[in-house]
Amino acid sequence: MKLLTNMANNPKTAKGLPDRDYIGRLLHLSHADTSGLGNVCQDAARNMCGGKGLPGGVDPCLDNEGRGHTPGTRLARLSRTALFFNYREKFYAQMRHELSALEARARAEQKLGLARLDGTSDLGIGQQLCAEFPSLLFFDYSKSFQRVRRHLAALEAGREQNYHLTFSLGAANMREALWCLDHGVNVSVVFKARKSVELPASWRGFDLIDGDVNDWRFEDYMPAWVGLRSKGGSYNSGSKFLYELPHTHERNAA
Repeated sequence: MKLLTNMANNPKTAKGLPDRDYIGRLLHLSHADTSGLGNVCQDAARNMCGGKGLPGGVDPCLDNEGRGHTPGTRLARLSRTALFFNYREKFYAQMRHELSALEARARAEQKLGLARLDGTSDLGIGQQLCAEFPSLLFFDYSKSFQRVRRHLAALEAGREQNYHLTFSLGAANMREALWCLDHGVNVSVVFKARKSVELPASWRGFDLIDGDVNDWRFEDYMPAWVGLRSKGGSYNSGSKFLYELPHTHERNAA
């Protein structure tokens, strides 16, 4: 079993890939505590995701969108999660092996190697390992405010130069999100909007980047919101995780 999957096979990360000299890998685990083995998204239990299922709110989750709801995909994610919780040393040994292989292939193909290791988790694995693979670029989204603070401190100390972190707005962390923007960290926000709806150029005092164009957050200018449209069943979920757009912008894109 491989831990990492090819970004070229993921609908979101594949966008724009043929136009760039990138080669990338993703790690997907069973989100939150759905594996029954432990929680890989600690902040989901602090009313950050705002779903209507569990007390803290961990659904809807993007883990369930696209191929995430298929039995084969769920089993693969559960197997990786079981390896993480039950055989931690083996998990990290294999992760290092696969990242080394990515590094070698990127070098051979003269491309930039990318690694997003929190595809459906919020563990900071990429943040832990980025120093060991300086030729790779790691990037993640996170609802962990402490991770953002640690990352900014690391950047000031000249570390984590090959790591990029985007903070994620949830149901109850607007104050932290605005702090991030004030300190030059971009913040993603999920709007209750269909894919045909054009996003506004700004929101709540900051520029708004359309994050559905591609997943290359390290290419974004800062500070700015990164706007995402609700996917699949999340649109009608009633989740506080989704934010309403101004009515003047709720129109079909030309």
